[in-house]
Amino acid sequence: PWSTIQATDPTDRRVQDFHRTQRHQKGNSSNLELDLDTLLSQKYSDVELRVQVITFRFQDAPPSQNAPQPVLDSSTSLEGILMALSGDITYTGCGRCSAELDTDANGIYSPCYPCLPHTAVRRYYPGMLTVSGRGCSQVCVQVPPVPLQKILDAPPDKLPGSEVKHIQVAAERIQTLLSLPRKTFIITVRSNFLCDENSVPISQDFTLLDLQFPS
Repeated sequence: PWSTIQATDPTDRRVQDFHRTQRHQKGNSSNLELDLDTLLSQKYSDVELRVQVITFRFQDAPPSQNAPQPVLDSSTSLEGILMALSGDITYTGCGRCSAELDTDANGIYSPCYPCLPHTAVRRYYPGMLTVSGRGCSQVCVQVPPVPLQKILDAPPDKLPGSEVKHIQVAAERIQTLLSLPRKTFIITVRSNFLCDENSVPISQDFTLLDLQFPS
């Protein structure tokens, strides 16, 4: 089929945004820092944001017959956070990629075929944050197991039935995220935008890569 090409206008905002993104991806070792509204409008990925954490909850590991995990916010007491940490908040996954593993009728975990011959298993806990920037925007950010363990500073395999200090440390870390007056945290997120033919987002997903506690 025939096609036509046309020179781009270097002053066009879309062209400038494209070149800015390419320069960032190719050579800049440090992450680009944006505000949340700019991230949503320009659809960047692997960027740093200054945000405040509004809510936190542990994700339910499907299939779950238990009650949904509670949403924790600034009104949740330390006792409430400790109660949430005492619940069923972990899952067993592949020791290499953290994918959740099923069990057979004998309670034996199915192998993670993409990671064979690696067959080790580990306990993980996944989470979800709601964060807001300087504007009015709020987004939900999925927290994978590795960053979440770093945030809570408590290994998930030692949390259930562990010494009080492990649960207490994790609870205090969550309370630091949520307590008033709200603190500003620097987070690094990976964004995935699914857009229609007019570049209007149909869906958007955000995954936490890192969270820095204020010093």
